[in-house]
Amino acid sequence: MNHDRAVSRERWNARYRKGDVTWADEPVEFVVRSISGIPPGRALDLGCGPGRHAIYLAAQGWRVCGVDFSEESITIARERDRCRGARVEWVTSDVLDLEMPAGAYRLILISYLHIPHSELVRLISRCEHALERGGRLIVVGHDVANIREGTGRPRHKDVAYTTQLIADALSRCTVVHAARRSRPPDHGTSPVHPVDSSEPGSAAPRLQIDTEVIVVRDAAGYRRAPDSLRSGSC
Repeated sequence: MNHDRAVSRERWNARYRKGDVTWADEPVEFVVRSISGIPPGRALDLGCGPGRHAIYLAAQGWRVCGVDFSEESITIARERDRCRGARVEWVTSDVLDLEMPAGAYRLILISYLHIPHSELVRLISRCEHALERGGRLIVVGHDVANIREGTGRPRHKDVAYTTQLIADALSRCTVVHAARRSRPPDHGTSPVHPVDSSEPGSAAPRLQIDTEVIVVRDAAGYRRAPDSLRSGSC
């Protein structure tokens, strides 16, 4: 782990200790839809935070490993999992340093892991190799449009997602879904903005704007995504 990542880890640990981090119990609906109909197998949740998706996947029969570089978040995730039957393997590690054996996972999830684009591109490349044939990589996170038009973090475009960023990071897999989608936020109290200038003071919560991408390793081997899908759809 380099110096910047170590500093970031300590910052997250401090936020968890102070109670400055809010999290949702329920999985993102996009994740639920994305695994529908897939026979459970080995799953990897990268940047799992307090573990909502890893715990959900385990409840659906997946053999899950949840990974996060924050010791505090893993402690919270492990306790939440214990209350539900302790079915997840929890690992404290920087996802950029994690060993991912080739062809080991049927499902890899990257959800709201906002790291510099160069690091995300390298991580996605490694995820491609770690998928079994027919395996699926699911990526969801705050879209760059969220900075100006939505609510919540991140505040800097160099760590925000776009469908194009994810598609261009691929060299051996196929994009089967790429979209920008707005949804109600689940990160706690959100900023508000006027919805009708004719009614001063009228306000409603801003929506959260996410990038959603599903990537599949083809049963017959790797292949590049068609341009029509690689460009994404918004």
